[in-house]
Amino acid sequence: MKTLMLLSGICLCGCFTKPCVETNYYFKVQAKILPENESINIGDTLYIVSNFSSSLLDQRSGKVIEYSDAVDLNSTIGIGRIDPTDSIPKEAVNDFKYLSEVGNIYNDPTIPKSNGVQQLSFNYSNDSYQLKVGMVPIKKGLYVIGLANGLSIGRKGSKACEKAAFEFSVSNLDQHFNSYTTLFQDHTITEYEKKHAYYFQVQ
Repeated sequence: MKTLMLLSGICLCGCFTKPCVETNYYFKVQAKILPENESINIGDTLYIVSNFSSSLLDQRSGKVIEYSDAVDLNSTIGIGRIDPTDSIPKEAVNDFKYLSEVGNIYNDPTIPKSNGVQQLSFNYSNDSYQLKVGMVPIKKGLYVIGLANGLSIGRKGSKACEKAAFEFSVSNLDQHFNSYTTLFQDHTITEYEKKHAYYFQVQ
């Protein structure tokens, strides 16, 4: 349960302008962490990659929505370092350098817990949304990243209220939960962690 203090908190860290009070759409999309190795070395690059069509199934209505040219499609990612003697992840944004190849990964120092959270901004091109950003570790340790849900405040050029929520999940078949549960054997992996968390060791 203590791991969720990092992972669940990241969903509250984004700050967005709100032309509509409620979201009109609810979409489910995925991201993948590459390479999928359980351990990487200092100086290696761990990529967060996502690519999905602008034709999206709205989970509320069951209809396919053409959601092109989203305004400020953003998410956040929590980054924590796990001490073998303490199951609560420590804020670890500064343990990495960052690369923005497609879309953007950046830090917003004005939000709460900014040392544990990076912002993600998606690129839109050819009827799809894309993200490819990198994390380059500069310290050794066991780390967890938590991919939060996202939000778009509408579509460019649209006067309608088209605010949309995006539920992001990690698509990797192996999220290396054993790296954590080997240290803390009384911890049961939650459904939230199964959707949003990914563990890796830096050597």
